[in-house]
Formats: sequence, structure tokens, C-alpha cells
Amino acid sequence: MNSGTQIVSPEKVSDLQEEKEHGKIHNRERAKQLILFDRLIYARKCAPTDIDMLFDYYGMGWIIGEAKVKGATLEKGQRIAMERFVDDMTAAGKPAYAILFEHTKFEPEEDVHAWECLVRKIRKPNEKFWRTPNRTVNVKETLEYIFGLIDDEDTWKQEA
Repeated sequence: MNSGTQIVSPEKVSDLQEEKEHGKIHNRERAKQLILFDRLIYARKCAPTDIDMLFDYYGMGWIIGEAKVKGATLEKGQRIAMERFVDDMTAAGKPAYAILFEHTKFEPEEDVHAWECLVRKIRKPNEKFWRTPNRTVNVKETLEYIFGLIDDEDTWKQEA
């Protein structure tokens, strides 16, 4: 008789607990603390930038993403950093993609769930331009599309 109860090893319990915690803020108060980059500006306006999302897809490819409130523009430094990241990672043999996405949470106290944000633009490996989606697409759908491209590329490399 199946009671619906599963016996799970201690290692598996630990893995399941870890999986539930991925992508979550563990210390909300600490997350509110600003990291200031003042006094880190060097010759020719070379300065750090912040990026909202960096995704390592099992060591096979990378996705860098930036969220903006609807109507806000991508800063020039962020755009350059994202484009160079895509170009440099791709040149190093790891396909990389950049995603610019937007949300409509205008109040800073409101949480933004990245998965449901709408993608404004995407930059693909070996392309020197940004693409605009021809339909409404959210970040989750876009990531799944990119993962499929990376998986296909990895399979192709293995077959060669």
C-alpha cells in the first residue's frame, strides 16, 4: 500500500533545501544596503557598474541581464559592459547573451520578480546589435529559449 510518503536520504534532503533557497534574498535588510562606487573612477571615466543578473548555465554559457523600470534607459556604461561581456565570453568559447528587461513597479518598496519582467532587448553571441522581440516575452521564457540554444550548441560541439 502506497501512503504517499517517500523516504529521502539526508544528502537528498540537503540538496532539496538548497534548491528551494536558490534565487531568494536571504537577508532583506542587508540587500537594501547600497554599495557605493565613489572614488573608484579612473582615467577616461573608467568606473565600476552594477548589473542585476549574471547567470552561469552549467559552465556551458552565460547570460547577463539588467532590469529597468519601464521608461528608464540603459546607462551607456552598463550597455558597454554588457556588450563586452557577451563578446569576450563568446570569444573565449562560452556563448553569452545579454538581456535588457523592464518592470512596472514604480515604488521602490515593491519587490520585482525578474521572471515576469518583459524583455525589451537581447544581444546574442557573434552579433554586434541588440534585437527587439517581435512579441511580448518575459524573462523566464527568454532564459528557457537561450538555454535551448546553449544546449543545442553544446550538443553540436560534442558531435563534431
